[in-house]
Amino acid sequence: MATICKIRWQNIDGSTSERWLVEWRDKAGKRSRRQFKTQPEAKRFHATVELGVAPAPTGSGGDIIRFTDAALEFIQSRIKLGREPSTWRAYDRHLRLHLEPLIGEEDVRALRRVHFHELQERLLAKLSPALAKAVFVTARAVMAYAVEREWRLDDPAKTVRFKRSGRDQARIDIPPKVDIRRLLEAFGAAEVAAGAPPSRAFMLVRVAIGTGMRASEIRGLRVVDMKLDRTPAQIEVTQRADQWKRIGPPKSRNGRRTIPIGPELAALLRRWLPLRPNLDSPLVFPTETGAVMDLSNFEHRNWRPALKHLGLAGAKADPGCRKWTFHLLRHIYASQLIELGLNPKQVQMRLGHGSVTMTLDVYGHLWRDAEREQQEVEAFEAKMR
Repeated sequence: MATICKIRWQNIDGSTSERWLVEWRDKAGKRSRRQFKTQPEAKRFHATVELGVAPAPTGSGGDIIRFTDAALEFIQSRIKLGREPSTWRAYDRHLRLHLEPLIGEEDVRALRRVHFHELQERLLAKLSPALAKAVFVTARAVMAYAVEREWRLDDPAKTVRFKRSGRDQARIDIPPKVDIRRLLEAFGAAEVAAGAPPSRAFMLVRVAIGTGMRASEIRGLRVVDMKLDRTPAQIEVTQRADQWKRIGPPKSRNGRRTIPIGPELAALLRRWLPLRPNLDSPLVFPTETGAVMDLSNFEHRNWRPALKHLGLAGAKADPGCRKWTFHLLRHIYASQLIELGLNPKQVQMRLGHGSVTMTLDVYGHLWRDAEREQQEVEAFEAKMR
C-alpha cells in the first residue's frame, strides 16, 4: 500500500518550497520514500508502486535515483530527527544554489570518487573556500545517507578530503590589550567602576570577554545558571538561543559546561540581575517583554556605533584577517586562558568545543614558548658553526 502527499517547508529567505512525497512498504515490510517536484511525476510513480513494480529500495536496477531526490529525502530525515532549523536550512540552501546545478541529475549509484574531486574543484572555482567546504560537506552527508538507505554499498565521497590551502585559512590574531580596554571604555567601563549602573550592552561585552561564551549561549543564559555564591563563582551553560530566538541545547555535547568566573565579573552580575529589563523573565539578558534578545539589534544599536567611535568600524581591524565581530570576544577569552598556561584540553572544555582538534586548529599558533624558541635557535646556530 502506497500513499502520496504534499510536503512544504520554509527556506531561510522566507520563501516556501514543496515536494510530492510517495511512501510505501515492500513485501518485507520495509518502509521507503521518494520525492518528486510535480504531482504528475508522483502519481506515475505511485501507480507503479501500487502495481508492485517499484524499483528496489536498495537502488539496484529500476529508475535513476537522482542526487537531488536523495538530498531532499536526506533533508527531510534530518528534520524528523529534530535537527535545528539553521542546520537543515543550510542543507537546503546548499542543494538549491550549488549542488543541484552541478550534480543534481546524477544517479547516486553511478557517482565515483572522480566526480567528487571534480565537484570540489568546481565549488572552489566559484565560492569562497569556507562556503565551498560547507557545500562539499553537505554532499558527503547525502552520500552517507545513500549508503544508509542501501542505495549503494560504498561511499565514494567519504575518502575525498577537501583540499584547502593554508593561505586561505584566516589566522586568528588577537587585538592588543589596549584596544580591548578601549572597547570596554566605549561601553562605559569607567562609569560603571565609578558606581553607575551597568548597561545591558556593557554586561554583554563583559560576560563575553570574561567567559568566552557564544552569543547564542549568552542570549539563552538563565538566572538559575548563575552560581555566584560558589567559590569561585561559576556560570553553567545548559542551553542556547538560536537566530530565531528559540531555546535549545548547546551546540555540542561539550557545550554543556561550567565556567569559573572572577570576583569582579561576579560582582557586576550581582549588580545587573536586579536591573534587568524584565525581572519576571528567567533570562539574564531578556527584552522588556521578557523574550530572548535579538543579537542583530544589539549589533546595530550598540556594537557597530562603538566600533565606529573607536575607529574600528571597518571590516578588518588591521591588514591581517582579524574582524571586529562580537565573536572576537570569545577569541580574546581563549587567548587569555592560553597566556595563563592552560593546556589545549582545558581550553577546549572551557570553550565547549566538540574536540580538542578544533581548539588546536583555531588557537594552536598561540601556544608558544618564546624562551624555549630562543634556546632552540641558538642551539641550531651553534651546530652550524
